[in-house]
Amino acid sequence: MKVTNLIVSITTTALLGIGFTTFLPINYSKALGIKNDACAQNGFEPHIRAETRNYYIYICSRQGGEGVYFGQPKDQSDGIGPIYGSFEKSNDTGRWRWVFPNGNYSYSVNDKYLVVTKNDEVILREKILSYDDINE
Repeated sequence: MKVTNLIVSITTTALLGIGFTTFLPINYSKALGIKNDACAQNGFEPHIRAETRNYYIYICSRQGGEGVYFGQPKDQSDGIGPIYGSFEKSNDTGRWRWVFPNGNYSYSVNDKYLVVTKNDEVILREKILSYDDINE
């Protein structure tokens, strides 16, 4: 069974012998060892964690303002990353976004959308459901 988002119930006992239950959200991913700490697992500083209907997105920080992209489909198929990119202002919208070129493909992420292009043609556009900027 493939599990992408599981609420784990952990029952612990405090030093005084009082029991309590804590619920922790855990995202499981198989490709590249991607989990909530995808950045740290791959030697980078976490910066952005985002989610669309079909993907988990992890953007990490590197020195000099460069970003690193890891993407994981929720269906547990192979993920992608690391892809190196930068934070820039869009000529189309005037909004700031992360852009990660990868051959004929480009991955663009802001707080509203994940957009994937191939040869400058949009092949995927998904609304961001959650966007967590770790540095704010």
